[in-house]
Amino acid sequence: MKILLAVSLFVLATSAFAQEQSLMSHFHLLNLKCEANTEEGPEMTPQSPPLDVDDPGTPGCNRWEINILTDADFTKGERHFEIPLLDINYGIGDNIQLKYEVPMEKTQTDTASETGVGHSRFGIKYMFYEDEGSGTQFGFYPQIDFFTPGVAKSADQESESSGNIVTIPLLLTTKVGAVKKGDVMLTANLGYNLSSRADTENSVYIATGVGLPVLKNLALMGEISAEESLAKSAEDVREELVKMNVGAIQTVAKNFLLFGSVGESLISSDHLNHTYALVGFRVLTDGETK
Repeated sequence: MKILLAVSLFVLATSAFAQEQSLMSHFHLLNLKCEANTEEGPEMTPQSPPLDVDDPGTPGCNRWEINILTDADFTKGERHFEIPLLDINYGIGDNIQLKYEVPMEKTQTDTASETGVGHSRFGIKYMFYEDEGSGTQFGFYPQIDFFTPGVAKSADQESESSGNIVTIPLLLTTKVGAVKKGDVMLTANLGYNLSSRADTENSVYIATGVGLPVLKNLALMGEISAEESLAKSAEDVREELVKMNVGAIQTVAKNFLLFGSVGESLISSDHLNHTYALVGFRVLTDGETK
């Protein structure tokens, strides 16, 4: 029921696409054209990081985007950290992005602590539609989560978590309004997780977020997301999580941004209250134009 409601929100969001097409709209089959980056002001589009929801935008032609962040998940009796998570992105043309990320993970309980390199993630983002008049973009962002190469696996890891998770999401961003400092942007994701791991079931997820500028170089944004397994686990539990995050992005300089977010779980299949926190920075290169 929750996922159906979330899907309805996604459909409502995409209605902006049908209502505001312009003569500046176009589909990208494969655009290797390099255009100058003319973006100014705050980065108000809801995106990952600092949120879970991700936008269809790419770094730009021959441009690197590197995010270094720390995030945490606090529950009663347990604390899980990614300290740090390294997220490296590269733009090919103006609508293709290559991504690789890997975290150093630390889990603490009241009696023990465990540290190690987490799963790597590789992805290719393809922004296949853009309407410059309405600010609407659509993208496709397949990703694969896998054991980090060169990292030794324990017997428990080998037996419980061998395999991969393939994520297949559709991404949307569109302008939904305006305030004195700039546009109000909405981002929505709808996706499917295909798992070959014995301890993880296939799942569907949806997320939607809204962002707006509040100062010259500062934007606030918030999101709500939901994920639910399509089958019950070996413990006869259907995994589900509904959460809410609020975040901010500060443009310190043209190629340097600070970001952060905090959040809470609203519904969780483990019946625990989760508190989330994230802080980090982004470095961009200028790239090239042709």
